[in-house]
Amino acid sequence: MVGGVLTYCSGQVDSFPVWKLIFLICGAVTVLWGCLILWLLPDNIVSAKRFSLEDKAVLIGRAKLGRTGVLNRTIKWYQIKEALLDPQVLLLALYMLLNEVINGGIANFGKLIIKELVNKPLLTTALAIPQGAFQVFWILGGTLLASRFKNIRTIVMMMYLLPTIVGASLLWKMGRETQAENVGVLFG
Repeated sequence: MVGGVLTYCSGQVDSFPVWKLIFLICGAVTVLWGCLILWLLPDNIVSAKRFSLEDKAVLIGRAKLGRTGVLNRTIKWYQIKEALLDPQVLLLALYMLLNEVINGGIANFGKLIIKELVNKPLLTTALAIPQGAFQVFWILGGTLLASRFKNIRTIVMMMYLLPTIVGASLLWKMGRETQAENVGVLFG
C-alpha cells in the first residue's frame, strides 16, 4: 500500500527514470533497515541488553533443553554439506527462486503495469493499494495457517503459489484492447 504512494511520488520526477528511482529508494531502505538490525539485534543471548540476568538464564536453559547451543563460532563443514545435499532444502530454495522471479517482477513493476491501463497517475496509486492490502493479508494468512496446523507448511506453500501463477498468466495472456480485458490484467 505504501508502494502505491511511493510510486506516485516517484512518478512526479521528470529528470530521472521512475523505475531506477524506485529501485534506488527500495535499496536505500533495505540498507538502512540492515544497519538498524545490525545495530539493535544482539549476537547472542549473553550480549542482549534488553534482558535481565534472570531472563538470560531462562533463555540459556531453553537453548540447553533444545540442544541448540548458546554461542558457537565454529563453521561445521559437515552441516553445510548436509544442508546442500538435503532434498527439502534444495526444493525450498528452488521454490523460493521460481516464485520470486515471477512475483518480484510483478511486485516491483506492478504500478507501471497499472499505469499502462489508466490515464491518471492518482488512479494508478489508488488501484495499487488493493495489491498491497492483498499481499499483507496473504503473507500474514499463510504464516498463521502454517503455524496453527501441524504438517501443513507444504500445502500452504502450494496453495499460496496459485495466485502467483494465475496473476502471471493473466498478465501474459490477457489482451489490452477492451475495458474487460484491462480489468483482467489489473486483477492479474
